[in-house]
Amino acid sequence: MTRALAASSVVLLLAFTTGGCASAREAAAAKEGDMAKKNVHGHPVSLASDLLGVGGAGKIEVRSPAFQDGSAIPQQYSDFGEKISPPLSWTGVPGNAKSVVVICEDPDPPVDPRPYIHWLLYNLPADINELRTGVPGTPKLDGVGGALQGQNSHGSTGYFGPRPPQKDPPHHYHFQVYALDRELSLPFGVQRQPLLDAMKGHVLAYGELVGTFQAPRGGK
Repeated sequence: MTRALAASSVVLLLAFTTGGCASAREAAAAKEGDMAKKNVHGHPVSLASDLLGVGGAGKIEVRSPAFQDGSAIPQQYSDFGEKISPPLSWTGVPGNAKSVVVICEDPDPPVDPRPYIHWLLYNLPADINELRTGVPGTPKLDGVGGALQGQNSHGSTGYFGPRPPQKDPPHHYHFQVYALDRELSLPFGVQRQPLLDAMKGHVLAYGELVGTFQAPRGGK
């Protein structure tokens, strides 16, 4: 009798432990699923803002004289056009911020990499609140306080303009601005993940401007 009870207790304990682990895994998966947004092809994609958890951060207003939030990006700022970055400006950076990061991502490609990284710019001085048209693709930007640029998904440094597949519906390009409480000890040319790892826990305020772009008919 005692052996039977002991065996039953072990079975119950194992079931409870296994169930607890499974529940923890399910909760983690659900949390990750909540962060991800479905792109135009139905794939779940997490943008930088999702992974950094900026819900409690302050608000930055991001604008561009080239396009409004939710409207089409002019072709000149795409890879089909002049291949130059659009002008951006922002307000709302806290007074205690030490640097600003600009990230542009497209969550809508039909295949990986998703999201497609179009721009990584970091260690921009906190007192700078705009970027003019056509930021050079150089790794270090002496003209804007020595800010650094990372590697985009095209494999180059700096801004790479929209170039969605010909048959795709309009893609969405998220120009995100982050105010940080520190400068980042990173070299130029970093990729997205090391940049996000260095930013975690240091975002004071955040904002984004979303533009759309669809490949022109007959474009190559």
